[in-house]
Amino acid sequence: MKKLAIFVEGQTELIFIDKFLREFISSSKLVIESVEASGGRKYPRFTTLIASEIPTPETKYEILIFNSCTDNRVITDIRERYEGLKENGYSHFIGLRDLYRDYLYSEKDEALEDAQLVVGHFENTTIIYATMEIETWFIAEFNHYENINKNLTLKKIKEELLFDLENITNIERFIVEPAKKLDQIYQLVNLNYTKNSNITIDSLDYENLYLNTKEKVPSLKKLIIELDNFFIE
Repeated sequence: MKKLAIFVEGQTELIFIDKFLREFISSSKLVIESVEASGGRKYPRFTTLIASEIPTPETKYEILIFNSCTDNRVITDIRERYEGLKENGYSHFIGLRDLYRDYLYSEKDEALEDAQLVVGHFENTTIIYATMEIETWFIAEFNHYENINKNLTLKKIKEELLFDLENITNIERFIVEPAKKLDQIYQLVNLNYTKNSNITIDSLDYENLYLNTKEKVPSLKKLIIELDNFFIE
């Protein structure tokens, strides 16, 4: 059985990763364990088990989704838990972070260099920065808007926000605060986007994300390549 640990910075990322994996990997072959971390400054760091599944003889992949619950702890949590997880059979590690608020888009290479200083010597460990936030990926998945509300069309978004999603050549560079932009889009039909909500994540077209959206969003493509490499090897 192969084991992969994915470290994320918040509930939105945890829910998305869990849903994404279940869309493409048979439930009979996959088990997912989710934990949340707390403390670390005034108090000792500890974890709380959120969800866990029992492996069966058919299980081929065991995934740990580790929610650091804050962006600046993801890299540190990988460093502190790498050896223990490796001893427990984990062979691959992914850290998923936002650039916002610690870095500008123009500093994405610097962000990766900073991360590599901490985890660069760890085998099979990849850091991915969702630029600027994971909501960039949601914005770029055009099919989900009408799943949210049938009146939320690309034409409406273009006409009312002067935001031509279909013709933005570099959506990662263009949107500085994606969560706020997504909320602005939803408000066109009197809805709101809030982090930690399942509504957007449940409305995404995951086949479109995998086949098409990734070609417009390099950070999403990097994640998909890493997951493909793990599951296909």
